[in-house]
Amino acid sequence: MSYVTVTLEEEQYCCKALSDEMIEFDSSISDSYRPLIKQFQADNIVHHTHQLRGERTYSVVLRHLHNSINTDVIKSELEVLGHRARSVFNIRHSLVMAPLLLYFVNLEPYYNKNIFDLHFLCNMTITIEATRKKDSIVQCTRWQTWGILKLIAPDCLSVINMAVAMIRQSEQKNPFPRRLAPFLVGNIS
Repeated sequence: MSYVTVTLEEEQYCCKALSDEMIEFDSSISDSYRPLIKQFQADNIVHHTHQLRGERTYSVVLRHLHNSINTDVIKSELEVLGHRARSVFNIRHSLVMAPLLLYFVNLEPYYNKNIFDLHFLCNMTITIEATRKKDSIVQCTRWQTWGILKLIAPDCLSVINMAVAMIRQSEQKNPFPRRLAPFLVGNIS
């Protein structure tokens, strides 16, 4: 704790001890947050931080823009139209790795709602959409490694019900059942 009190005054933060020898710091003033992070980086202390709300980028998706267009050209075109882009990158197909007609654009955090009014960029007709949040959770996609396809059962509850039904069927056919799902232990009735 003396390490932190050298950097900050005691009234500017509170801390909580967590498991695995971790400590969570909560800064009450944003001005005291930055010197602490700089001190951690200078001393090569492994840490994790969240971006401040005022510094987060505004993310959008550009559709129908050809993949051969350089990202620097897209940045400069957006700059001319009054939108400052931090990063622009082309989205690739997850299996084939072929470039798609989609670009992720991270804009500076000031007011960007009027970017959805753009219909032309780089002499092409485009549409701009907000980024979508993933509707499936990671645990659902991990079922595939246990032999249960996501295409058959798209949500976790139906996957569990399907796994139980498969185990019951195999118990009826075979008096010594083979476990299909390693997470299901004990009597399944």
